[in-house]
Amino acid sequence: MHQIYAATLDVMHERYFHGERAIVPARALEDVFAEVGRDSKLKTRWIAVNTKAMSIGHEPKSAFEKHAATKISAGETAVEETRDGYYWRAAAIPLGEGCVACHTGFFKDSPKSPRFAALVIGVPVAAE
Repeated sequence: MHQIYAATLDVMHERYFHGERAIVPARALEDVFAEVGRDSKLKTRWIAVNTKAMSIGHEPKSAFEKHAATKISAGETAVEETRDGYYWRAAAIPLGEGCVACHTGFFKDSPKSPRFAALVIGVPVAAE
């Protein structure tokens, strides 16, 4: 699932995000997350890792998300956990130059280290 969402984000950025004419692809995907979640009970959201969150809703909230953000910022590519009836996975989304410019501020020097967001996916699991 992570690969599907990440590929969709890349395609949307490449083909549909053109300045003032379109919504930011990551925001558009939140509508996809909501629609998929209604039918499947999947829980999917973005979190900020080592850049400023562009929305207060993207700050890591749960203990798992905070732990995942710390691990991904330190170089892990993904963090997993099963808790409260869900299998949780947070995986890195590398931010390209255009992403970094917005997240760190226009006309500022680019950070020297790679910048990431993360995609958090929760899949309901049955108790054994």
